[in-house]
Amino acid sequence: MKDRPLLPLPPGNLGLPIIGQTLTLMRRPKFRQENRQKYGDIFKTRYLGMNFIYLYGKEANKFILSNENKYFVNSSFPNSKKIFGTNNLTWQRGEIHKQSRKILSRSFNEKAIQKYITISSEITKFYLEKWSNCDAIALYPELKNYSFDLICKIILGVESASKTELFELLNNLSSGIFSIPLPVPQTRFGRALQSRKKLFHKLDEIIIQHREQPQNDALDILLQTEYLSDLELKEQIINLILLGHKEIASALSSFFVSIAQHRDIRDRLNREQKCFADSQTLNLEQIKSMTYLENTIKEVLRIFPPVPGGIRKVIQDCSFQGYQIPKNWYVIYDLKSTHQDPEIYTQPELFNPDTFNSLNKEDKKQPYSYLPFGGGLRECLGKELALTIMKIFNSILLRNYDWKLLSELDLETSSQFIPTWQDVKIILIKSPQVSGI
Repeated sequence: MKDRPLLPLPPGNLGLPIIGQTLTLMRRPKFRQENRQKYGDIFKTRYLGMNFIYLYGKEANKFILSNENKYFVNSSFPNSKKIFGTNNLTWQRGEIHKQSRKILSRSFNEKAIQKYITISSEITKFYLEKWSNCDAIALYPELKNYSFDLICKIILGVESASKTELFELLNNLSSGIFSIPLPVPQTRFGRALQSRKKLFHKLDEIIIQHREQPQNDALDILLQTEYLSDLELKEQIINLILLGHKEIASALSSFFVSIAQHRDIRDRLNREQKCFADSQTLNLEQIKSMTYLENTIKEVLRIFPPVPGGIRKVIQDCSFQGYQIPKNWYVIYDLKSTHQDPEIYTQPELFNPDTFNSLNKEDKKQPYSYLPFGGGLRECLGKELALTIMKIFNSILLRNYDWKLLSELDLETSSQFIPTWQDVKIILIKSPQVSGI
């Protein structure tokens, strides 16, 4: 019996030995879009000594996300394992990953989320009041402080965490991911490793305090299980805080920018909020009833997904659409382009919350077509908490404040990659008639 002929590799250019097309990518931000236009929805390239295959479209999303642990395993940049460790959901596989998700989910189920509503409301009101007394604020940096304070309060019970050493240490960890892996203090990688040690020491102190005096937060829930070792617990906490606060800050920034461009949508949001104006406190039932706000947030996440895609390592030779995908290569899937696919969404370039209303439900028409929180076995564990936080923040914002951007933005350009809105400044104005929320 003759061997089956080997399928070809996808089209593309691997570039120079080892470094591949790393320098080209650094010089040309639209390098990936240019490759897609040239080669199509599947192409190969090489960065930093690693071979990559890019795959675009809902079928590619399905192929990759539904074959976790069969053909693919989660991956990231090489420095990540050394900085963040391997005892968190990012790297865990199989039964260990399943068990960890089950345990961690106890901190993010509906019963737990109900306890976090008061915390979220209080911190939101504090920040919005502070911002309204400023001439202008730098949007994304301030929202990073807000989301960091909120996530650290929910998970660790720490007050005003953005003003503590925790904030600096976690930022140092993040800055070491894309750096030369020289473990000396003068490098970003070295500072990241030093910060890891200091951060673990801080978390040890917090864990001891919680064991002596529980604070009814997420950490207390996690400490009730004997499954997690202290090392795994600390690495899981770091992972949750880093991912959670950055994604929430990005999504809320995108909401501010998007709604500032669409006065008609803002008016409709305000009309919905008037239904809850007599209430002095929010509860979960009310939050769930804010359907137009929820659809608006979903539309923000469609156009500006906080996580634009993902990386997987190939653990077994496989094929897709007539091309071979070799073992030990890496695949990258892109969610952003799927969210903009005209075969899925009607007028995908338009900002339209009714995309998600009960009549249209365009995100439900085809599987793997709407994935702002990822999908498959690694769908974001805290997505319901994140959505609840965003609804609380935006509800209080809409009832009590107006805002305007201090500069015009090119939303088409801004939406090419994950948005952070680093240079955006806004003025927050307290509304004449304040609801008291």
